[in-house]
Amino acid sequence: MTMTDAEDQAFRKLCREYMDLPINERMRRGFRLESRRVPGDRTNRAFDTMEGYRQWCEKNLHAHLGFQRVKQPNSQK
Repeated sequence: MTMTDAEDQAFRKLCREYMDLPINERMRRGFRLESRRVPGDRTNRAFDTMEGYRQWCEKNLHAHLGFQRVKQPNSQK
């Protein structure tokens, strides 16, 4: 999806406004705090195989945490 010229200009304006903020405020706004990233009470997990680990991640972790498999595009020859 590409931005329209108006969206691009609005985005650039917002970036310039944020750059005028003090560094501590920019850092505060740049991080998202999560009180509990992994469901369940266990602190340690062990898996017999990497496939088991990958399946557990896909089932239990949110995609925005970055533990999902990379989707390969269909290659055509």
